[in-house]
Amino acid sequence: MLQGKTYTLGRFKMKVIVYIAMITGILLLETYLIITGQSYFTISVIAVFLCYFIYRLFSLVNKTNRDLTNFLMSIRYNDFETTYSQNSNQSEDKASLYNAFNLITGKFRDIRSEKEAQHQFLLALVEQVETGIICFDQEGKTILMNHALQKLLHKSYLPSIESLKRVNEDLYQSIMECHPGERKLLDVKIENDILQLAYEATLIIMNEETLRLFSFHNIRSELDYREMESWQKLIRILTHEIMNSVSPVVSLASTTDHIITNAKGLDEQTRTDIHQAISAIQKRSEFLLDFTSKYRQLTRVPPPEFAMFDVKELFERLIILHKAEIDDQSITLIKQFPEHKVMLNGDAGLLEQAFINLIKNAIEALEGHQGPILEIRLYKDVENVIIQIADTGDGIEESMLDQIFIPFFTTKNRGSGIGLSLCRQIIVASRGSIDVQSVRGKGTIFTIKL
Repeated sequence: MLQGKTYTLGRFKMKVIVYIAMITGILLLETYLIITGQSYFTISVIAVFLCYFIYRLFSLVNKTNRDLTNFLMSIRYNDFETTYSQNSNQSEDKASLYNAFNLITGKFRDIRSEKEAQHQFLLALVEQVETGIICFDQEGKTILMNHALQKLLHKSYLPSIESLKRVNEDLYQSIMECHPGERKLLDVKIENDILQLAYEATLIIMNEETLRLFSFHNIRSELDYREMESWQKLIRILTHEIMNSVSPVVSLASTTDHIITNAKGLDEQTRTDIHQAISAIQKRSEFLLDFTSKYRQLTRVPPPEFAMFDVKELFERLIILHKAEIDDQSITLIKQFPEHKVMLNGDAGLLEQAFINLIKNAIEALEGHQGPILEIRLYKDVENVIIQIADTGDGIEESMLDQIFIPFFTTKNRGSGIGLSLCRQIIVASRGSIDVQSVRGKGTIFTIKL
């Protein structure tokens, strides 16, 4: 290749030297003829030859310059599709030059194709990650927004950073105040979804332009899981210690009662009083053992066994199961089910237990109300099966909404306080989420996404 370039350069230089030599010689001859007073015809003929060689020299240089200019402008505007045709009629130097042009543009095409492939790969990678990603330019315009963030914010596109105001004002303000490298946590409500966002800002300088990249991750499921895990450990320890401490009390109470029965020298009144005291201790201890064993259910929920099942069919079955209670309280049942099947990959048995608890809670919340309504909605969006169980009961105080899933906490006069905690444990284990909305005096809605 180097030899070819050297040869081409020699041919071009040789032609230029020949043309310049011919022009110089003709000029000298023309000057001599004019000085010696030769005929105008002879001078004119020589002048024609001079013009001819000047034209050939100009054409040679101009053609090469034009080819070089076109080639460089193609590179300037990233036009690497131009090819320089080669044929047998071309001179060897032009063929070599065109071959060099084609090799260079071909190399640029390969580089561009490789960059495009890398770009497509990175875009596909960004779309597949579960972390929400959005990038803004210096003017605040959106240049990248992946599917995970679209799903998180329920928006298919945000034209600019200002558009975040329409999504959530607190989120917009927090992002505007976030410095590069800083990690923040924020609780936001977006279209009835309560999100616990962890996000971070990064500055990227590319082509002398500063870009702002934000990554978002909803850590609510992780926090829910850790919270349940902590409660399970606490309950496991408490129930173990309580049962270990109370069991001997029950045993000793029974033994003491037997001893008192056979003891001599006690009058009947004293014997009766002691029997009553021991009986009270024994019964209370047995109740405490039974009470404690119920809470052990929270640490014994089996892992779900995933399989496809029809959620609509499951709820039809649950409605039949609760029909007597619904009729006894004259509850108006509203079903909003699709006509087709709603298939879900989950543990039907465990989820059925969770839904039973929620329906039972709704029915209990409607006791003593005029015109009670229980509504069960079932539908499917692009990615989730959504179940809503709503009642028109008294509702729950806003200050208590973030506590109702805590073990032992209850808003009822009766109840153990493990039903909703057990529901959340089952639903989170089934890769879902459960939220509650309630207005005092109007009712409560539980929303499950699976």
